Amino acid sequence: MYNKSRSLMLFYFHIKVVILITIFCFFALSLFGKESDFNQQKLIDEFWFFSNQKNYDKAISAMEKYLEKQPSSFYEYQLGKAYLFSGKELDKAEQIFLNFIQNYENLDDKQDLSLWGGYWRLGMVYEAMDNLDKAKEYYQKGLDVEKNDMCKYALKNLGKNTDFNKQLTEDEKLCYFFKVWHYCNDFFAFFDQVDLDWEKVKMEYLPKVKATKNNEEFYWLMTEMLALLKDGHTKVNVQGLWRPSFIYTKIIDDNVYFIKDESYRKNAISYGDKILKINNIPVIDAIEKTKKYISGSTEQWITSRLENNRSFINFNNCDSVTIEYEHNGKILTETIYPSPEKSKEKPPYVESKILENNIGYIAVNSMYPTEEITPLFDSALDSLFNTKALIIDIRNNGGGSSGTGFHIITRISNKPLPVFKSKVRIYSVDMFDKWFSDEEMFDVFYSVYQGIFPDTTETNKEGLLEKFKNCEYFVLQPRPPIYDKPIVVLIGPKTFSAAEDFLAPLHGTDRVTLIGKPTGGSTGQPLFIRLNNEFSVRICARRCWCADGYEFVGKGFIPDIEVEETIEDIISGKDVTLERAILYLENR
Repeated sequence: MYNKSRSLMLFYFHIKVVILITIFCFFALSLFGKESDFNQQKLIDEFWFFSNQKNYDKAISAMEKYLEKQPSSFYEYQLGKAYLFSGKELDKAEQIFLNFIQNYENLDDKQDLSLWGGYWRLGMVYEAMDNLDKAKEYYQKGLDVEKNDMCKYALKNLGKNTDFNKQLTEDEKLCYFFKVWHYCNDFFAFFDQVDLDWEKVKMEYLPKVKATKNNEEFYWLMTEMLALLKDGHTKVNVQGLWRPSFIYTKIIDDNVYFIKDESYRKNAISYGDKILKINNIPVIDAIEKTKKYISGSTEQWITSRLENNRSFINFNNCDSVTIEYEHNGKILTETIYPSPEKSKEKPPYVESKILENNIGYIAVNSMYPTEEITPLFDSALDSLFNTKALIIDIRNNGGGSSGTGFHIITRISNKPLPVFKSKVRIYSVDMFDKWFSDEEMFDVFYSVYQGIFPDTTETNKEGLLEKFKNCEYFVLQPRPPIYDKPIVVLIGPKTFSAAEDFLAPLHGTDRVTLIGKPTGGSTGQPLFIRLNNEFSVRICARRCWCADGYEFVGKGFIPDIEVEETIEDIISGKDVTLERAILYLENR
């Protein structure tokens, strides 16, 4: 009997040991899996970081390590681009793009990569190999698949598309400078809103252009010049010019607070700490030093950029940054170094829920792509039809396509509403012919004007010119079922571009109440001018204003109820703007 009991005890003991080992192994494998996923994601983040800084050797190394463990057509394509831009191992780049083209229809993870893009990149590989005939062949194949500006530009500039590390000559800098100046002079839509002598700017910047020692200095100078126009849609685009720290701050009056660091660094500085100096420069001076390079129509938009991805804490002209800050009454310093940004999940295009007291809430976080967002909005609105009021939150909506906002209006207004008015600065047949005689330039400008007049045809230039002069607009018709209960729209400085186009038809009506902070104050269709393979500019050529006459560009839409938030509100996670909206609707 004793031996039997002892055997039974041993049996249960062994069972417990096996269970414990199984549980341990499960958790160990789970932790190992999470660590492996983290390491893989870090390699992707490193690839984007080093690619943006044009450190292609490190970018290639990171991506090759990633693909060893996790094959991916999308990321293999990105590796091919890195081989191409580095000018090394072009044979590997060639094979990657050939495989991409041949297997395109069967690729599961190509994401948004286009077939014509594969032909375009392969053409660039052959151009880098000095095989111009083959490069021309593949650029043309890309155009045959789908009409696109990239292949068209590459054919026009055959032999110049792969000068990735070429330093510009003084003559090339001057040529680009005068081109940009003249594009702005003839097409920029808001000179009357800027206290600026553009002719004087040309004479002041001409010797500065000649004095630049390299491409980077020249590009920064052009960035500064276009920022003088004070327009959020007029700016320079150069890959890798800005070298952000990925540190986010909050500027309240003259005080600047640390909010978060989105990089892989481990910092001592804490949420809510007050920043005092950057590289021994008072923080307000550091802000002003960066501010002159930011294109923006309003102070609120520029401030939001300084707080986020155009932060005054950057590595634009240095390899490290020393931050002096106040923590719990003590003055401390911390030196930081460049680090990749941690990937974060993008917010859904549309989020919805029912708040307290049966108030509906819909956040629309982007206006693009219209074909995906509009059915999501319709579904969300339909699910909230029995609520007593609705909050539409566009505080983090940076724009996209105006059509998305127009669609939303047709579901919330039972009256026809005219969209904003708009015009361009084509004011004579001579000027029209000056810019439209070249086929490429016609395509560039036509894309801007077609956005105003969708029924325009390329062949009817006289009719197009008349439409430019007449300042036409169209009317949004209600599209039942209409949500006809009270609506609050939450707005803020990051409400921008097409998100403001959504507000324009509603201005001057009593359909919605705006609560929050003034919007970014910029819209309009920009001209996109590519000057070389790394340097392009956007120039706002289309002026828009509300049908009731209100010019929101340069001002923003002003909330009916303005809400101020404190650093304590931010640290505690308290959404005072949403709370104010709920209180307002409860008291209706």
